[in-house]
Amino acid sequence: MSCSNHDINIGQLSDRIDLLSYSVTRHPTTNEEIIAWSTAATVWAKVEQPDITNYSETDILTRETATIKQVVTIRYNPMMIDQKNRVSIDGMSYDVEGVNVVGRKEYMKLFCVDLK
Repeated sequence: MSCSNHDINIGQLSDRIDLLSYSVTRHPTTNEEIIAWSTAATVWAKVEQPDITNYSETDILTRETATIKQVVTIRYNPMMIDQKNRVSIDGMSYDVEGVNVVGRKEYMKLFCVDLK
């Protein structure tokens, strides 16, 4: 079954990934911020590396998009609108640098980069 005119077939969501949410607490004695990441959901996804065949080598080396390591398509999930959240793919965590909602909140494409 394909999703309205958006070339996404639900059967293509064949990878399991974790959606990670962040929380901030304070250290009891130093009052320093402590950021913790926890698995908020495990979902089906389509994980792809970006298609760079349409760019010249110079474009690839000078564009910000050269840092995008994974493009992840998932069913729409409102928690991922907050780009502070992360995804975990095969045990590796990635920051979400951009989100593109597809259709009428049917799917989302997450543009992910390696953690620095």
